[in-house]
Amino acid sequence: MDELILIGGWCLYVYSECFEDSEEVPVKRTTDIDFLIPNPPKLKHKANVVELLKDLDFSVEHNFSNNFNKFVHPDLEVEFLMNLKGRGEKDIIDIKDLSVTAILLRYLSILESNVMCVSYNGLFLQVPEPAAYTLHKYIVSERRKNEIKAVKDMETAKDMTRFLLKHDDQRIKLKYIFNNFSNGWQKTLLKILEKEQLELFHFFKS
Repeated sequence: MDELILIGGWCLYVYSECFEDSEEVPVKRTTDIDFLIPNPPKLKHKANVVELLKDLDFSVEHNFSNNFNKFVHPDLEVEFLMNLKGRGEKDIIDIKDLSVTAILLRYLSILESNVMCVSYNGLFLQVPEPAAYTLHKYIVSERRKNEIKAVKDMETAKDMTRFLLKHDDQRIKLKYIFNNFSNGWQKTLLKILEKEQLELFHFFKS
């Protein structure tokens, strides 16, 4: 667990606890748990995740069209993701050290490069910095093919922005992460913010 990065909606539960159960963190019910595997994977420990999750009553759903496996439980679904680099000629990769497959997606480097370590319910976890999580949501919301998920991403990003801008340390992290984006990513994000979140747009422009 300390080598993978928890991403997706479950991060909001972690952030809420980190900020002393603040009600301003927009925690939303989700049954999906997504883990980001670093690219390249630098895993010190091998594990048969398939067998581990089967022992917890998960079943394996196999997509024969792309050879991707996800893990399904009556209460949860677990997927593994990895940042897509370069031209990206494939969208699924085998992670032999974990006996799983991972979906390759762009823009996950934002999350992978900005990680904090936390203790949550007795587990040692890596999660993206809240500022990185928020900026990533803005960018991917514009690229979602599923309109419902796109709207949900944008709502989460806006709610998190209002919360983060109230904290000086988080304002610093927002600016730091933005300044480390490529010029192309900065332009892309500013275009989105000019339409969706003017306060953050002006914050970065200043």
